[in-house]
Amino acid sequence: MEDINDIRRENGNRILTEVFGGKRTRMAAAIGVQQSYVSKILNKDAKGARNIGDDLARRIEEVSGKPRNWLDHKHGKVVDAIEDKSRIIDTTFEEVRALPRGRGRIPIISWVKAGGFSDIHDYFLPPGEYEYIDTSDDLRPEEAVCLRVENDSMWDPDNPRSFPPGCLIIVKRADLREPRSGDYVVVRLENESQATFKQLQVDGDRQYLKPLNKEYPTIEVTRPATFVGVVVEKILRDRY
Repeated sequence: MEDINDIRRENGNRILTEVFGGKRTRMAAAIGVQQSYVSKILNKDAKGARNIGDDLARRIEEVSGKPRNWLDHKHGKVVDAIEDKSRIIDTTFEEVRALPRGRGRIPIISWVKAGGFSDIHDYFLPPGEYEYIDTSDDLRPEEAVCLRVENDSMWDPDNPRSFPPGCLIIVKRADLREPRSGDYVVVRLENESQATFKQLQVDGDRQYLKPLNKEYPTIEVTRPATFVGVVVEKILRDRY
């Protein structure tokens, strides 16, 4: 069994690449330590190397938007999205095979399909009709869906937590994870044929759907809206 310190170190390096663009200064500032300390916890061969303790592990998860205890478990391979954005989604994506239903395996659906969701029963999809993807969260297929980001409305190259076109998002059912201000949500507005992906902003009685790309307008929710769910994971992998 692999040592938890090695697992945390491996995942810490993944976060350094995926969330902070490989820049130790940015990661150090986010978790409140010196840059030299980041080198010590991510490189076991560094002089004065240190392990990632429980408190620091939880802090790293929090600032990088990962679920609690994410750092303690093995995950899929990550690619350097900063240096080669074309590899975020592998060219062999069509070779993904439908995986058996089970915990942590989520169906990949279209935005039009997501736009047709109106209640929890829509999440119970027929087995064998969809491709499935493994996630780092402990979710059942009927608890979440996976969508591929198709445009750049949620992409900001200066924001390491934004969502580049081609990345995958895991969306947890809204009744299991109630949307709150600041959450990234998938929602369908009345009379729209497909769902949209934005950041929810709540100001008093008003709700807004905010893009991370400043070239796109913020939308005030002035008509009935159905929340498909809340984004709980972003996946940047080169193979599935």
